[in-house]
Parts: sequence; C-alpha cells; structure tokens
Amino acid sequence: LRAKLLHDLGRLEEARRSIAAAQQIEPQIIEYRLTSAAIDFDLGETESATEATRAVVAASPEPASLEAEAYLQLGNQLARGRNDAFAEAIQAHQKAIEIAEPLLKEERYAIRNAAAEVLLDAHLAVAYDIGFGAWRRKEEAIKQWIARAQKWASRDAQVSVSNRFRIACGALAAQASLEGKLDPAPWVDEVEQTGQALIEAADDVEYRARLEWQLGVALADAVDSLVARGDVGKSLEIGQQAAEYCAAGAADRQPGFGDAERMGRLYFRLGSIYALGEENHHQAIVWFDRAAPLLEQVTEQVDLLHDGRRAEALVSMGVSYWKTGATDEALRLTELGARLLQKAVDEGRLEPSALEVPYGNLANMHHHVGNDAKADGY
Repeated sequence: LRAKLLHDLGRLEEARRSIAAAQQIEPQIIEYRLTSAAIDFDLGETESATEATRAVVAASPEPASLEAEAYLQLGNQLARGRNDAFAEAIQAHQKAIEIAEPLLKEERYAIRNAAAEVLLDAHLAVAYDIGFGAWRRKEEAIKQWIARAQKWASRDAQVSVSNRFRIACGALAAQASLEGKLDPAPWVDEVEQTGQALIEAADDVEYRARLEWQLGVALADAVDSLVARGDVGKSLEIGQQAAEYCAAGAADRQPGFGDAERMGRLYFRLGSIYALGEENHHQAIVWFDRAAPLLEQVTEQVDLLHDGRRAEALVSMGVSYWKTGATDEALRLTELGARLLQKAVDEGRLEPSALEVPYGNLANMHHHVGNDAKADGY
C-alpha cells in the first residue's frame, strides 16, 4: 500500500523500495508484481515493465477485479510506451471493461468499487487510444466514450467532484491529438473548476501537490488543442497556468517516463506563441531555454522518432535563437533536428520533403557566418 501511495505521488524510487520489500516478504502475491511493473514503467523501464504486466495478465489473476486492473494497466502501458501500440492497447482496455462490468453486481463492496474504478479509467483510456491511434471518425468516437465514462461515474448518484476532475483530465488528454477538431473550452472550464475545488479542500501537502500536477498536465493537453484552433490569447493564458501548476506539483516529484517530453512540449508551445503569434523572439527563447534540454533528453532516450514532431520543434526553436543573435545555439538545434529528420526519412517514416525547411535554414545560416562550403552542401 505504501508503494502504491508513493507511486501516486511521483516518489518513484521510494515506491520501488517499498514494493521490493513487500515482494521479499511475500514473493508469491501476484498483485505485488502488477504494482512493481507500474512503478518500473514510470521509471523508464517501459519494455520490461510492459512484459511484466503482460505476464500478470497471462496468469489470469484472481479476484476478477485484479485481472481487470491488469488489463487496464497493460493497455495504458502499450498506449503510452515507446512504440505507440494503440491497436493492441484498445483491445486490452476493452477486455478490462468486459471483465469489470459484471462485477458491479458483486455483493462485496471492495470488488464492486474496484470494478467501478477500472470501468471509469478504461473508458477514458479507450478515448485516448482512439485519439492517438489510426482510426476513422475519431471526434464522434471520443465523445461517445467520454459520455460512457460519465455514465459509469454516475451509476449510484451525482458524479463526485473527483470523478468529474478525472473525466475532464481524460477528455483533454484524448482531444490533444485531434488538431483542434473538438473545442476544449468546456473541458478546460470543468477541469479548472473541479481541480481548484479539490486543491482548496486538500489539507495534505503532498496530496495537494499531486492535484496541482494533474491539473497542470490537463491544461497542457488543452494548449495543444487551443494552438491548433488558432486561439493565441487563450493558448498563452492556459499554457502559463499549466506551467505554474506543473511547477508547483513537481516540487517533490521525481520525473517519470513521458514527463520530460510533456513539459518540453508545453514550453515549446508557449515559446512558439510568442515567436509566431507576436514575433517576439526574445520572449520566445525564455521558454525555449526550458524546452530545448527536455526535448533533447527525450531524443536521447527514445530510439525511434515516431512522427518528427520533436525534430521539427528543435528546428523551429533554432529560428528564434538565430533571430536574437544566438548563432551557435541556432545552428546546434537546427543541425540536431535535421539529423533526426534525416534518420526518420532514411527509415521510411517521413517523406524526404520533411528535410526541405531544416536544410534550407542551415544553408542560409552557414552562408551568413561565412561557411560557404557547408551552405552549398545543405
């Protein structure tokens, strides 16, 4: 239990020590293996952790609510791991729903409650899978799965504030992939209202920090949608709030897998608003100074660059550094982005046209600093 609580608070190494101690005392308990795999995943051991969760699923653990939880965890790890296995993830999430739904009729409260938690999270997870996977009619499907999550959350009475917060966070996460095709504004209002209510009511410092982190992440997801819709003013407002909440929530939190990319993307978005929306490159690089090391860290950790977004962000940041006279940093970031894009093109994951902008930028940059041979090469 201590390991689960520490994991929930982002104190990952402490959580790992606690679950290791539990397993040493009772190594045969399969639930401990599931908890251990969840912690290992967030510590960046994504492939081995996913296989460990898959092994728990294969063992058909009892009670059935634990099996449903295992399928939910497997789906989450497949969807959020390094390989973006959304088709397999959605199968695991739907299996979790299939197992959990009949358990709502169980006499034992603990089983009913565990099943209800799985059902809520699994419905939101399917919405996420659809949003980021290769599916048709995504917008309508996402709305339907979120509506189902709301239905399960209100099965007994009015939806609690905490469940409303969870649903709003899940909805914004799913919509972040849709390039602004769904308006995030209603969910932004909901997540701010419920998140702030929970934070104000929290009398525990660490629990409050956890809520602040969750609210910050949800608002960061909203920024992706708002930028895609061209709402510059709202993007900047929500993005700055997201950065503040994440900073407050991360004070005693160990960064987990995906956190560096999440924060790097947020800082890049904020810098881009200044660079593109207001052509204020000096203000842009204030945010890019925070974004660049995080995005570079991610490119070192992840072998495959799935869609080129990180590389394109590095190239884009290079423009602002160039325009503010930071020549060396502009060249460094642009060359790094170009190398990553070239790798993606060589592996057939991007079209060669993806190299036109970075190589064009590098040709101009090297020409201006007198490196004509390099300029001609690019």
